[in-house]
Amino acid sequence: MAITTFKQLQEEFAKVFIIADDGILKLLMATIIGNQLSSNAIWIMIVGASASGKSEYISSLNKLDKIICPISDLTVNTLASGSRQFGKETSLLHKLPIGAVFAFKDFTSMVSKNREAKTEILAQLREVYDGEFVKRTGTGDDIKWKGKVGAIAGSTEVVFEHLEDLSAMGDRFILYSMKMPDRMEVARRVLFNSKDMGEKRDHLQNCVKEFIDYTMSKMVKDVDLVLSHEVEERLLQVADFSTKVRSGVIMDERNKSLVRFVPSSELPTRVTGQFYALARGFIAMGQSDEERKVKKGELTDEEIAILYQIAFDSIPIKRRMALHALAKYKGGVATKGLATSLNYQTVVVNGWMAQLNSLGICHRVKKGNSDVWSLNEKYRKIISEYEHINPVEESLEDDEIPEIDEDFGDFTKAAEEYDQGFNQIANQ
Repeated sequence: MAITTFKQLQEEFAKVFIIADDGILKLLMATIIGNQLSSNAIWIMIVGASASGKSEYISSLNKLDKIICPISDLTVNTLASGSRQFGKETSLLHKLPIGAVFAFKDFTSMVSKNREAKTEILAQLREVYDGEFVKRTGTGDDIKWKGKVGAIAGSTEVVFEHLEDLSAMGDRFILYSMKMPDRMEVARRVLFNSKDMGEKRDHLQNCVKEFIDYTMSKMVKDVDLVLSHEVEERLLQVADFSTKVRSGVIMDERNKSLVRFVPSSELPTRVTGQFYALARGFIAMGQSDEERKVKKGELTDEEIAILYQIAFDSIPIKRRMALHALAKYKGGVATKGLATSLNYQTVVVNGWMAQLNSLGICHRVKKGNSDVWSLNEKYRKIISEYEHINPVEESLEDDEIPEIDEDFGDFTKAAEEYDQGFNQIANQ
């Protein structure tokens, strides 16, 4: 059976994997397709727990040999080495086809390098995203490249620590956190797949290739994107909000609760550009799909929800936990009360709140010996709508331990996994 619709592709994946996240496969396909269009490059990072399946999804793209460029590791010389063979530049960037997409199965290991190498590698990636890369060499043969490259990366929550550290220099990746399936169901499925997993991986790679080849054969290069005024405004609002909240601040190296400097907040231009590139990818996927239920050029509710999720998932997870509490309690949140509810030290949580305060997201009021933080009201609606919060008039006081919302508990669990992973790397 030829794979010509997204529904068929998803059904084939469901035969092998437990798909707890309905958006992940569509997002990956839209990233591939969107990067073939004359629009902004799409750089998406899939964040999930170790062994959550993100590598399997990314590996399923490997037979797209004219598009996908798998990269297991990056050094400072990977993208541009400066070496020549038969008189030709052998740098990776000069070998890439038009519409190429980097595929990093484990980006965590790359950002866990020593600080000097990590800083240089991420600086190079930022230049590549921006479409122009220049590397000066000691021989005088400078390496110059212009073009467009997409990227798909997999990472654990540990990446938040490193991206926060370097975000003051400008982020390029947008993030998508995978919903996790039931642990025991996954274990049972692994046993079920154990005998012939190699054949199943090969089959899924063939299915992805069939779907992408068919879609691109039917694709119109100038994809019409029709957004209602309401949807367009909401996308712009979440893009503006998420870029402001994820913006970098410089913390004191010794006292991580003190903000030393606040650079200008990231503007929403890059995120908005990637939103629209992904949206056009969704539309292009639907051009050949007779089962698509919306009008030509329109996004489905599921696709709009994926874009909203990316905006919020791109916010560092600990700031997002703090935002959840700030949005819920109209009367404000005391530092100690929030720290107690999340099982974190007060000084650590104070650092999160100080960052949000320095970015203008919340403001601080001194009550006795305690700091109480209140959300800037213009952000409460957007947070509450996405996080499904019903704000209350009460405040979260120092001596209260509130009942944690189910979603709030998910954030806490994810942050604990992130801490465990970061500590493992730090102790290596």
